[in-house]
Amino acid sequence: SDSTSKVFVEKSITNATRIPFLAKNFNPAFFIHIVRNPYASCEGIQRKATPNTQLTGTDFSSYPMSMCAQQWIESNQLIEAHLTESKSIQITYEDLCADPQKTIDNISTACPELSELGIRFETHEKIRVHGSSGLISNQNEDAISRLSEKDRSEITNVASKMMNHYGYSVIK
Repeated sequence: SDSTSKVFVEKSITNATRIPFLAKNFNPAFFIHIVRNPYASCEGIQRKATPNTQLTGTDFSSYPMSMCAQQWIESNQLIEAHLTESKSIQITYEDLCADPQKTIDNISTACPELSELGIRFETHEKIRVHGSSGLISNQNEDAISRLSEKDRSEITNVASKMMNHYGYSVIK
């Protein structure tokens, strides 16, 4: 990132632990908490994360789905706890995909400083994510289709309370 930039955007989940630092040291700081369907989130966590066998003391080839579900829960709880004292908005991935302009308008309303900084969001332009370029689209169906019934059951068993908190339905 350019050191003269007025805006710093970071989407790494590891920075959830740094929210208090970021809020204190970046003024104004504004946080967008994006919640995503737990089944799709867990599938992505398992597919993308490489287990550290030295750290875990286990020999996983991939993280168990129950561990991925616990990660989804703890990440969201951590973010919610840290954002109680910060200027923020919570949106869902699904709402962003379904109606990008409405979601961007909600973000802009919650943080008018963005427009004061000259930040504009163009929902009709292609974006780059993970090396691919395209329009905003919901990838949940593809992610969920890669889960087995056992995977979905593990996620439900671990995350049902938090799923209910966010309004997500159980998938059998």
